[in-house]
Amino acid sequence: MQTGKAYDLEKRIRFYQSSIDRKTLEPAESCRQLRESYVIFVCTEDYYGRGLALYKRKSVIEGAEDLMYKDGSHAYILNAAFTVKNLSEPALEFLQYINARCRKLDIDISDSEYLTRIDQAVEDIKSYKGKVERLITLATKIEDVRFYARKEALEEGLAEGEHSAMVGVVKRLLKQQGSLEDITDICGLDLDEIKKIAEDE
Repeated sequence: MQTGKAYDLEKRIRFYQSSIDRKTLEPAESCRQLRESYVIFVCTEDYYGRGLALYKRKSVIEGAEDLMYKDGSHAYILNAAFTVKNLSEPALEFLQYINARCRKLDIDISDSEYLTRIDQAVEDIKSYKGKVERLITLATKIEDVRFYARKEALEEGLAEGEHSAMVGVVKRLLKQQGSLEDITDICGLDLDEIKKIAEDE
């Protein structure tokens, strides 16, 4: 779910897909055994500005566009602010529901069991303190921090600025009981350095 204006959505999709591949392919397996992967973003704003309800990535070979580039990865960007209905009716109703909830608009869902169940699930999650936070993936939160840390460091011209920000991120992840290996992957620091920060906590 992407609320508000997104940045680098394509890079985020690439990040998620590489994470899926890394976590689902066993060490002894070859790349031929990679599973199909699907990354789906539900956006409250129209990222591409063309009004489509669904933006579906399609990879082809440049100069031979009739040849599909089939690597088994799929990316779907759903647009809750759509004007072009290029999705099934139930999916469009779901996006209308998202749009209404996001913008605090009235929407009648009494005739839809599907949306009523979704709405109840949303209310259940909101009523359970802390659960919403756990549903936001750790990777997304950290990627946001890394992005702004790098931006800040570049603006200030201080290489150590990003490193200092990363140390703060590591400390926060440690408090959330993240594994040292996962923290290493997310933050791009050596495992020994993560261990040292953990010992200093």
